[in-house]
Amino acid sequence: ENADADRMVALQMLNMAMERISDLESSLNAVRLHLPSYDIRRLVEAIVSLEKLEKKRREEIFPKQKFTFRNLDKVVSAKVGAVKGSQEANPSRRTMVEALVRDKSIRFENQVGETFEVDNSGRDGVVLLRLERCIVRVRGLGSCLFLSDLEDCRIETDPMSGSVHLTRCNNCVVETACHQFRAHDSANCHFFLHVS
Repeated sequence: ENADADRMVALQMLNMAMERISDLESSLNAVRLHLPSYDIRRLVEAIVSLEKLEKKRREEIFPKQKFTFRNLDKVVSAKVGAVKGSQEANPSRRTMVEALVRDKSIRFENQVGETFEVDNSGRDGVVLLRLERCIVRVRGLGSCLFLSDLEDCRIETDPMSGSVHLTRCNNCVVETACHQFRAHDSANCHFFLHVS
């Protein structure tokens, strides 16, 4: 838990640094007309170097997990083969999302009309499957978010260090900031995104 607390303190400090960098950019834009081009160029270079340093520190503290589909066929067939013996398994309903999910992920499945607040710090991600009319708030810097078969849901997240994958969702609202956003086979959804 101390490591999680240290990471949260580091996240707060990094966020404060980004706010100050943003303030510097705003100040520069406000006085840009009154400065010589040489000074403007040097100030812009200084701000860019601060942004790079902040990004480097953020990646050291919160390394990005790689998100890839390279071996998806192997993963899907292994998962489907492992589950075939159980009476609840229905290989045709298995989703790509379920095949990619790790065991340490937070999962919410088959819920109707619920409200959840989830702390995703230090986890492998959050998985939301077959939810209807639910509100989900994901707090903490998480690595990834998998959404599948959602109806009339609202999803709000703190920034994700990795990706958000959305499939077969209808009439949903998703608010997130992430490294990569993928949406497949979804309709009537509204997205409020910041993708870096």
